[in-house]
Amino acid sequence: LMARSQLFEIYAKSTFGLMGRTPDFLNVVVTGMAHNGWFLDQYNTEWSVNIKNYFNYIRDNDLFLTHAIINPQNDRSKNSHGQK
Repeated sequence: LMARSQLFEIYAKSTFGLMGRTPDFLNVVVTGMAHNGWFLDQYNTEWSVNIKNYFNYIRDNDLFLTHAIINPQNDRSKNSHGQK
């Protein structure tokens, strides 16, 4: 935890605190989900199998995950409440 804390401090200093999600964000999420499959099993047993397979695929292929958060595309001629 101390090493991770120091890493976050380096990120913050080098980006002046502007990096909202660091490059290790999604791999920690996937790792946490893959190692807690019992939680997903409560809802659908296939989900824990899927996330474990995805975790192994990411690990074995040394992949870097990223994402973007945007509003869903919609009909701009209508207000939000007028969308399906």
